[in-house]
Amino acid sequence: YCELRSDNGTQKEHHIQILSKKITYPLVVLALGSAIVGFLGANEAYGGSNWFANFLSLDEHLYHPSHSSEYILGLINLFVAILGIYVASKLFFKNTKEPVQNSVLKKLLINKFYIDEIYEKTIVQTLRKSSVWLDTVFDQKIVDGFINLTVVGYRGVALQFAKLQNGQVKDYATYIIFGVSLLSAILLVVLGS
Repeated sequence: YCELRSDNGTQKEHHIQILSKKITYPLVVLALGSAIVGFLGANEAYGGSNWFANFLSLDEHLYHPSHSSEYILGLINLFVAILGIYVASKLFFKNTKEPVQNSVLKKLLINKFYIDEIYEKTIVQTLRKSSVWLDTVFDQKIVDGFINLTVVGYRGVALQFAKLQNGQVKDYATYIIFGVSLLSAILLVVLGS
């Protein structure tokens, strides 16, 4: 088990669990792939041909950095890696127990530089608010309002036509005579011109 201290000084026990093989084996394959893939694109400054990048890119978009910029980028990468190893060794390696004091760097590292919180505030909450607005305002009021308006219109027209069908044969004969007269007038106008 692993013993941790919280911010208020109380101790909490957390039991460390060994991952199952279903999780471990894919992680091993991914780790090997991550370690090997760097050799596929070895920089020209270090004697490589970077054939993998040339294979993936289009001919008009090939970029060949100078050897000096490759050396500078390599040194920056090496410096960041050594800095990460140093910080991790200072925080966790020499001391098997979690340090009690909470430094700013420790809080940043434990909280993953607050990327999840920033993402939650900027992206997730924005999308959630906009989707609620789209649902309540746009969908329910505009789209559903238009559909409900057309339904009310069709219902009103149907009620008016329903009044015409009252079961009185003489009314039906009147409608037929009116319709035939109207069609005859239209035909006379169309054929007469």
